[in-house]
Amino acid sequence: MDEMRVDIVADSDAPPRSTTTTVQLCWRRRDPLAVSLTVVREPDHPALVRGEWVLLRDFLRYGMDAATGDGNVRLRPGTEANVVIDLSGAVGKCSVSVPATVVREFLDATERVVPTGKEGSSEAIDRLIEELLGREP
Repeated sequence: MDEMRVDIVADSDAPPRSTTTTVQLCWRRRDPLAVSLTVVREPDHPALVRGEWVLLRDFLRYGMDAATGDGNVRLRPGTEANVVIDLSGAVGKCSVSVPATVVREFLDATERVVPTGKEGSSEAIDRLIEELLGREP
């Protein structure tokens, strides 16, 4: 599998409460160290924090057990088996809470494809070079 994606409807601290916040996690085999995190708001409103952040896969895993992070993405264990993701963007800040089990299952699935410590394999590097040159791997 070359890409894994999960959409999670999250609890958010941003008003109004009638807004649905979805957190999308995406991992790609060609860049196994990174996870992109996208926040989508429905209905969309310019005052709500939304956008895409990229973080290390290990960073996401660490944040499930202890507060971690600096800059625009911070993670910490929440209550009731949730992970809290604090985000900063051009519009402001927000916190979203997602189920830890969903995040753990997502990370475990990525580990089965490219285990931690194997991200720099020659196969992964060759694939990245081919993509950078615009060729199909």
